[in-house]
Amino acid sequence: MWKGYEALPSYFGGKRKLARRILSYAEGKVFIDAFLGGGSVSLLAKAKGFKVICNDIAERSRIVGKAIIENKNKKLTDYDIYSLFKETDNNFIRDNFPNLALEKDVKFLDNAFANAKTDLQKLLLIKFLFKYKPFSMLSNKVPKDLSNCNLKVIKPHLKYMFKPIRTLKRIKEQINYGIFDNGQDNEFHQKDVFEFLRNVKGDTIYFDPPYAGSQSYEEFYNILDSILMQKKIPVKKSKFNSAEAEKFLHRLLDESMHIKKVIFSFGGPKIDGQQLLKIVQEHRPAELYEIKHKWSITASKEQMQTATEILVVTK
Repeated sequence: MWKGYEALPSYFGGKRKLARRILSYAEGKVFIDAFLGGGSVSLLAKAKGFKVICNDIAERSRIVGKAIIENKNKKLTDYDIYSLFKETDNNFIRDNFPNLALEKDVKFLDNAFANAKTDLQKLLLIKFLFKYKPFSMLSNKVPKDLSNCNLKVIKPHLKYMFKPIRTLKRIKEQINYGIFDNGQDNEFHQKDVFEFLRNVKGDTIYFDPPYAGSQSYEEFYNILDSILMQKKIPVKKSKFNSAEAEKFLHRLLDESMHIKKVIFSFGGPKIDGQQLLKIVQEHRPAELYEIKHKWSITASKEQMQTATEILVVTK
């Protein structure tokens, strides 16, 4: 797998294994990613020379968009790491998430998030947390998509926490590798997707909205979102993960008619491939592709599962 992906956090539902296939359908010079998420598709599009215009309402995704997709040449330094250790009176994690079981390094994390002034530093800390808790499983809430996995493998990786400087320097190099100038002025926007669509212009648009009936990202990442904002964030599920999801999918297509090519990713228990194809075909001709792939939440081959990703691509 491309080394550049190591710059990104391993958000649940990421498209690292599928990004090349997705981009094989892209046309033109300007690639629009309306739901950035963890940034896999946008980063590969950037590497392929597209001008990338991406969007996501979530703060965790904004950090990726600003630190990696928009960023041309600013990289992390050792000073960015050492400055995180300055003593502060911040106790947000300790006071609000006492059951998080971050062991002795909770004080470091409270200091670090208080001291993090740049999006690159915040991305560094997100990835540091993910070393400790893969997929940001900071709570006991197990996503439906992982319900068949042996979750005994998901446990605190304390070896990373006890030597934070060494781990942070390793992560710094991973992030810096993914920062490059592709000759384009790439853009990130943090807007409601329909507001974003009103003014965006480009050749290909990629939609990867939350999947109806699947695990809510707002629930799963609530602790991470709260830590990033340094305040408790109420859970407000996406409109695309509601009973009215189909209505909002139609609206996405209505408001993107000015863009020549649409690539739609979807999955989940509520809307299957044929249903999504029918939805898209009410707006423009399209074809359905069902891609089977292996994925795992660990490096263990025994934990790998077969999944099917739905792609609908307009003609």
